[in-house]
Amino acid sequence: MFEGTGEVKELAEKPGPIVNGRKPEVAGSVSTADKRKLIRETLLGLVRQGILTEQQARAAYLTQTGPL
Repeated sequence: MFEGTGEVKELAEKPGPIVNGRKPEVAGSVSTADKRKLIRETLLGLVRQGILTEQQARAAYLTQTGPL
């Protein structure tokens, strides 16, 4: 259902150093907290629509974000 984001490949293609897993000079970088919030909100929306069960959403969240 979820595919890899290709984030590592994108980082490798951009010039400059990688610091803490990202390139600081890249405009529009999204923080980990913001990514987790977006994933959580998306999955909650799918639960509300009846597309996913709460258990499926929890599993998908952990798959996407890793352990907290």
